Amino acid sequence: MEPPLPRRLGLDDLDDAVEIMTQAFFDDPLWTYLIQDKRRRRKLLPEFFRRFLRRGIESEEVYGAGRPLQGVAVWVMAHHGGEWISRPSEEAYLELLLDPMFTSSSSARSLFSTLDKLQMRYAPGPHMYLSSIGVAAEARGRGVASLLIRPFLAMADVRSLPIYTETVKASNIPLYEHFHFVVVQSVGISGSGLTIWSLLRCPRT
Repeated sequence: MEPPLPRRLGLDDLDDAVEIMTQAFFDDPLWTYLIQDKRRRRKLLPEFFRRFLRRGIESEEVYGAGRPLQGVAVWVMAHHGGEWISRPSEEAYLELLLDPMFTSSSSARSLFSTLDKLQMRYAPGPHMYLSSIGVAAEARGRGVASLLIRPFLAMADVRSLPIYTETVKASNIPLYEHFHFVVVQSVGISGSGLTIWSLLRCPRT
């Protein structure tokens, strides 16, 4: 029997979700590389997450914890690596990463190509994908991330599915290792100062 999941967010949650994700990712190494000017990033990041999360909410892939909202996670459920672009939220992510309004297309294309190849390499078959997760600053350290992760781990185990994710912050790795993810590869992105860590969690009995 599959466990109950966190509540799916609706469009009435969009403003709060955008605020949390913008706050969580404002100083993220990926975004500081893609949009280096802070003033430009402060302007563009909320627009990015508004468009990305709207598409994710419409495809029922965005989950939240807390009332008022304290954390947000985007889970792409049981897709096949070779067909992931057909998922609405991931298609939106690609469109936005390559939108010159947000980033230079050359840097985004190179980075996105690497992310795509890593996911295809380590999760080529059906799997669950933790696309994004963010917790409000005032709620960090209170187990909110766990509320947004643990039920999906149990679901993956019931379905015998691996879970894939990645991070560009070394400080995130212990959290994932706590949930039995394993770093399967780290890749430095030339000229960016970025390192991508690919993490895979195999189903547990």
